[in-house]
Amino acid sequence: MILGFGGWLSDPSYGSTSLLLIDEHDGTAILVDPGEGVIRDLHLCGYNDLRRVKAILVTHRHGDHILGLPTLAQWAKVLQHKFTVVGPLDALSSLKVVLEATGVSNYEYYLDLLLVDEVEQVTIGSLRISFLRTLHSVPSLAIRVEDGSGGCLVYSGDTAYTESLEEFARDCKLLLHEVTFLDADSALLKKLGHSTLLDALKVAKGARCSILVPVHLGTYRKEDLVKYVSCIEGLQLVIPEKCLEVEL
Repeated sequence: MILGFGGWLSDPSYGSTSLLLIDEHDGTAILVDPGEGVIRDLHLCGYNDLRRVKAILVTHRHGDHILGLPTLAQWAKVLQHKFTVVGPLDALSSLKVVLEATGVSNYEYYLDLLLVDEVEQVTIGSLRISFLRTLHSVPSLAIRVEDGSGGCLVYSGDTAYTESLEEFARDCKLLLHEVTFLDADSALLKKLGHSTLLDALKVAKGARCSILVPVHLGTYRKEDLVKYVSCIEGLQLVIPEKCLEVEL
C-alpha cells in the first residue's frame, strides 16, 4: 500500500513516500520509510492495527524518510509493542539524535535497532528482504522483498541511476522507483543522488519488471508523468495515488 508518494519538496497532498507491505498469509506488516505524518496516513488508508507492524525499514536519514519515527516510538510505548527498525548505520545513528532532539530518547527501548548493509538479508514472517547500496547524497539503500510464493517487489529508495539496481530488481514484478525530476542535467542528478522518469524506465525495462510505480515525485504534477511516456512495451506505468494497493 502506498501511504504517500512525494519528495521532501512536492505537493503537500502527496505526502512523504512511505509504503506499507502486508503479508497476506499471516497479516504481518512492514512499514517502509516513515516520513512526516505517517500515522495520519495509515489512518487515512484504513490501517489502524499498529501491533501487526513487525518491522520498520529505513532506507536513509533524510527527514522525509525518518521523521515519523518519534511518533511511532510513542505509539509503541502506549501499545506496549516493540518495532524492529532496520537500516544502515548512518540512518540508525541519526534516529538516536532525532529521538533525543524531540525529547523521547527514553522511548528508544521500544525500538529494536537492526543494522544491515548491502550484502545482508533479513526475514520477517515469510518475507525475505535484501538490501543494495544506492547512489544518493547520504548512505542509502534499495530494498527487494520476496514472499514465499514467488512474488517480488523492489523499492529504489533515493538514488541516481545505477546499473546495479537493474540487476538487483531483475525479474521482480513490481518496481517502485523514485522520480524526483521529469528531466534534469546528468551532473545535477549525480550530485543530488536522484533520478528522472527516463532513469526509472531504464531500470524497469533492464530488470524486466512488469509494473513501474513512480514515487518520491518532485515539484511537478503527477499527471505530467504520462506526457513523457507514449508506449512502453511490456511495462505497465501506474500513476501513484495515496492508499493505492498493488497485489503481487
